[in-house]
Amino acid sequence: MSRLLLAALVLAASVSALADEKPCLVSFDSAVLNVCSGQVQTIDPALDGLADVARFARSEFRVVKFDRPVGRDQRQALENLGARVLGYAPHHAYLVRMPASLDSAAAAIDGGVWTGPFLPVWKLDINLARDLAGDAGSTRGTDIIREAGLDQLVIGRREGARSRALHSRVEGLAGLNVVHGFSAFDGERLLVSFDRELMFDSVMALAADDAVASISLHWPNEFMNSQGPGLHQSGNVSNRPIYD
Repeated sequence: MSRLLLAALVLAASVSALADEKPCLVSFDSAVLNVCSGQVQTIDPALDGLADVARFARSEFRVVKFDRPVGRDQRQALENLGARVLGYAPHHAYLVRMPASLDSAAAAIDGGVWTGPFLPVWKLDINLARDLAGDAGSTRGTDIIREAGLDQLVIGRREGARSRALHSRVEGLAGLNVVHGFSAFDGERLLVSFDRELMFDSVMALAADDAVASISLHWPNEFMNSQGPGLHQSGNVSNRPIYD
């Protein structure tokens, strides 16, 4: 009983500590920014170049951070300033498109505590970020790409960015080749093949590009049994795929 009580108290303390920190944190898998202290902690120092607030200070891809859960009032106030709200960022923050010149006005919205660039390190999915760290020689890095036999990336295009320009940008980077573009529920994507030996510098450069919203590893679909591609019904001998 005493052990259960102790575990409950530790859990309660952890939840309380996280709640206390939320007003200060913008947190993604690849890095956490404490806006109260100005400190950024990436999963590995090899990625610190993509987490420099000063370097990316003029980006129009920005975060407006609040000290409380956000709602309709904050969103409306941002839109009234001319900001385009693109989504939510943990914790208590909006991801927006707006010029840096609106930072002061955005931070003055009720509950506002910080406004600054959406850091490029946040665009990397966690598996890709760890593999890039491994490429840089980090002992904390991984090689999921080789272990899983992956050879493609999915690159999200930021709203408002020119599709053709991004296509050309990708093709101009060593080791990257566009396979095709496609539409997803939340925007346009490029499927890109890569040369494992050349990808580090190219992906780091791409993450720093304002036209890019996200970069993730592409995991191909796999059927786990011989009947996966088809729809079978009793009395029906057809093996036509469900999507045919």
